[in-house]
Amino acid sequence: MFEVEARGKLPISVDEASAKLKGLGGKFLERRKRFSLIYMRQPTNDIKNDPVDLRIRVSNGKSEIVLKYGESGSFDNRIEVSVPIETSDFSSAVELFKLLGFTQGVVTVTDSYKFEYKDIEFVFVSTNESGPAYFEAERLTENKEDIEKERRYIMDVCTELGMEPSSQQEYIELLNSINNMPGHRFDLKKESFDSIKQRFEGYF
Repeated sequence: MFEVEARGKLPISVDEASAKLKGLGGKFLERRKRFSLIYMRQPTNDIKNDPVDLRIRVSNGKSEIVLKYGESGSFDNRIEVSVPIETSDFSSAVELFKLLGFTQGVVTVTDSYKFEYKDIEFVFVSTNESGPAYFEAERLTENKEDIEKERRYIMDVCTELGMEPSSQQEYIELLNSINNMPGHRFDLKKESFDSIKQRFEGYF
């Protein structure tokens, strides 16, 4: 399965975007509160185009290990593999990855609203409590040959809604602004996961 996804900074607030899509007949699917540990294989202050996107996350009390593989950008089509785990095993998964050498990365906490509109899944996301808001627009396809067609369709609907997907450079700058917010980097060689978890206990 291939994930075809567009992303961009929201020109309006998450509440305004949600109200707009509801008014156009979009189907509300869920509100999602999510805590994620996103691992970075190279210690750096900025996002690099690493094809390996490994994370452990809990969303509305349900946990999973997620690997997205492929080039990431404002428009991407990556292979995604998700392995559900018990939330009680979250700390054990963190310890497993630490033993495998994954010790640094970014903590992200998001509050998002998911809709379906014209067979596209739209998610409006507020980040790290006070960070910038952005949108994601996603469709799935089983055929690699259909990726470009799906991408054009997503672009057309986003344009209709006044939500322009970011350029690659704009998207990287958006991610860096989120990931470099104070208090959201982690290094498990210097701190324990328990100390991180205590700061975000409401997500577990």
